[in-house]
Amino acid sequence: MPIFKKKRVLFVDDNENLRKTAAAILKHWGFDVILKKSGNEVLDAVREKNPDLVILDVKMPGLNGFELCDILKKNSSTNKVPVILLTGYSKMGNVDEGFRCGADEYVTKPVSWDRLKKKVEGLLKIKI
Repeated sequence: MPIFKKKRVLFVDDNENLRKTAAAILKHWGFDVILKKSGNEVLDAVREKNPDLVILDVKMPGLNGFELCDILKKNSSTNKVPVILLTGYSKMGNVDEGFRCGADEYVTKPVSWDRLKKKVEGLLKIKI
């Protein structure tokens, strides 16, 4: 029986191929992975699954990543959960908006998995 509980990551993106790739990579890194495809699924998943980290796409059906991040960071039961916004929006105004809504990190697409790995390690204070 492992001494330490596996960290749980909630990965949210409306692109099925990216979700599948992310799941494989995150599992390879040793995480339990929860996948969701729309913003509307996130709040229930956070309450039910208690992830250690949330990675959100910005543009997706329902609530967008900025809105979700803002909701998570304003809620006392979820505001300590680190949030990474993962998006194709790379303009400085979008990055600023991401940090204004409470994101802990902002990573642009196409995804650099090495860069994302470093951000995840830093936020969770672990070595993958």
